[in-house]
Order: sequence, then C-alpha cells, then structure tokens
Amino acid sequence: MKYTSSYCSSHIIEEKVLLLAVKDDLKTLIKDSLKIENLYGIAEEKAVALQSHIQKELKRIEKQLAELDKRFDRLLTLHVEGAITTEQFKHQNEREP
Repeated sequence: MKYTSSYCSSHIIEEKVLLLAVKDDLKTLIKDSLKIENLYGIAEEKAVALQSHIQKELKRIEKQLAELDKRFDRLLTLHVEGAITTEQFKHQNEREP
C-alpha cells in the first residue's frame, strides 16, 4: 500500500480525538505550570525569610564589632595615658568580650 492510492486506516486520527488529546495535554501543562508557580512562590517566601534572618544577624554582629572597637579604644587610651602597663593592655585586649 506504500505506493498506491490506498491508505492505511490505522494512521488516521479523527479530528475530535486529536482535539481532545491536545486539550488534555494543554490542561496538564497548565496544571504543571501552576504547580511550578506555587513552588516559585514558596521558594521566594523562604528566600525573603532567610534574607531577613541574615540581615538581623549582620546587624547583631555589626553592633558587637562596634562595642569591641569602643573597648579597644578605651584600653588604648588607658595605655597611652600610662594608667595600665603594656602587659595589662595585652591581657585585657586578648580577653573574650
């Protein structure tokens, strides 16, 4: 039948069947797209929450650093004024805050 005017009926798809198959595929794609959009939304919420947490942690560390700078400046002033010895300055500077 390859080179004749006859046709193979097994390769013919009715328009209605094809249209239904395409519609079903489109519905599936839309559902998957909506699922992906939901996942993007969840990921964005988590990223915003993490960013907020990191910003708070950064502020806390910056505050701690500023306090350490003040402490060092006070120690240095006491050392320059001769109120404490070099050994005392080193010992106090090496202590944990």
